Amino acid sequence: MSAERHTGLPLNRQFARALHQHQAFSPADLEKAAYCLLDFLACAYATRHFTWVKQAKEVAWQNSGADSGARLLGTPRFVSAQDAAFANAVAGHSLVRDDMHLGSVSHLGVVVIPAALAMASITPCSGTTLLHAVVCGY
Repeated sequence: MSAERHTGLPLNRQFARALHQHQAFSPADLEKAAYCLLDFLACAYATRHFTWVKQAKEVAWQNSGADSGARLLGTPRFVSAQDAAFANAVAGHSLVRDDMHLGSVSHLGVVVIPAALAMASITPCSGTTLLHAVVCGY
């Protein structure tokens, strides 16, 4: 029997409720999330002049056509949340020095952090809430 049929809620909603009820992350969890966020931002900043990063940001800007939404890192421009998350992920992963989970051979931060930053741009939140979102994403 699937989890959805068992509780009546999709698995993602069950997970969100469990996290919401938990609401207590250790200082070490939040410190690691902050470290991952800083690492991602440093990687994104270091690649701001790469041709493909500029192209991703330009495509995001052209798709948006409006100066509102989520920030394109390293620019004064705002675009849709999904376009910002994509372009910022390109920037953050272009050095391939961003965090990596060895067991799965994946760079989780390049997915989690740009999405969290984009959502924080369109739904303002505290830094602690942003870090909680990053922990949940990981």
